[in-house]
Amino acid sequence: MEINQQVNTQNLLQWAIDWIDSQLEGLSPEETQHRFETDPDIQRLARLIVGIHELREKETELRAKQGLYYRQQLQPYVEAMTGASGLTPMQAKTAVYYGILTYRYEEFPNLVPILLYLGATGTGKTAAIDQMEKFINVSTRVPGRTYTDLGLGLDEAIVAIVEEGDKFSDIKCEYLLQQRCVERQRNQIIHLPGTQIAQEIDIFGCTIIHRRTSFSDTATRNRSVTIKTRKRVGRYQKRDIDQGRFAEIAGQLDLENVPLKGLFTPDGSNRITDAWYPLIVIADACCDLDYLDYVKEEITKSLAVFIDGEEPDDIALKALLSAYQPSEHSSREPDYTKNIKLKNITEACKENLMIYKSSQWLKRVLIDVGFEFPFYKGCDWLKANPDLLRQLCEEKGYDM
Repeated sequence: MEINQQVNTQNLLQWAIDWIDSQLEGLSPEETQHRFETDPDIQRLARLIVGIHELREKETELRAKQGLYYRQQLQPYVEAMTGASGLTPMQAKTAVYYGILTYRYEEFPNLVPILLYLGATGTGKTAAIDQMEKFINVSTRVPGRTYTDLGLGLDEAIVAIVEEGDKFSDIKCEYLLQQRCVERQRNQIIHLPGTQIAQEIDIFGCTIIHRRTSFSDTATRNRSVTIKTRKRVGRYQKRDIDQGRFAEIAGQLDLENVPLKGLFTPDGSNRITDAWYPLIVIADACCDLDYLDYVKEEITKSLAVFIDGEEPDDIALKALLSAYQPSEHSSREPDYTKNIKLKNITEACKENLMIYKSSQWLKRVLIDVGFEFPFYKGCDWLKANPDLLRQLCEEKGYDM
């Protein structure tokens, strides 16, 4: 049976089980056994329950096979992203799944997130977008730097690519970008300068943008899926790739009959999770469990920003720098060439930053930004990496 021909068996299954339970309620074990063996209605429903379970097992197996097939078909596009820009494999999957969304965005009218490449100059943001443009749906480059430029560029754009998004940094521009994310807000009025003639624009669609700093407006930031770019060693180059085949895959993916679309919906969740929802559905259609685990971690990190007021990597980096500082009575300079205990970083985070994070949280975040943690003499140690630390401090504007 094709996955897209599935029926909603869960309610039928539960009804059958509840009905049988109601017929056997209050009977002794012997009476229950006799009734179960002799009642033809119970027998028929029992066979139906067994059949439904068998059907669901077959559907699950088929879905896993189809998911594997599509993951394999999408792998060249993931490799193109990592080969062009130095993104991590999971960041590359985010770009590819967002590429699928550019063909299916109208199926997510409640919220189509902005894809934000966020990083310092020279970290591969433009290269990543250039590579994406080779397989995504029809795109429009948005030039200029004013609110009017942005509005006219977004008008009827299926995919709007906004380079150097810091140019559009005033609150009116950010508000227009967040309105673009929701179908019911698609029709907007802007006033052309000079004549102040009112012009209606249709702005609903996908947005790919790169910036050196995040959005200042919280609502716009919450409607974004962020890929943080970093300088990485390697030779990167863009490659030609089959856009037609990508469009076929995007059209073939079954985004209706996926478990998470029924079990998880944006309604009632938080705005950060809502932004990831379309990519969660697309990854679920590909049975990409590793990526779904990655999304959970990204959502957790983003939620921490609202609790702590800072990005997780900012907190971890400040804690590490603080842990390297000698005692206040010492005249020696910090020695960034020495390994340092994870325990000391955790204590510095608590004592010096007044932020309470577990050792495992700090370890996970520091691993994400490139550090290693060998286990030695019963303890986790951060392996000294002065070059990486210096690079991260330059990106953040911190002093070592």
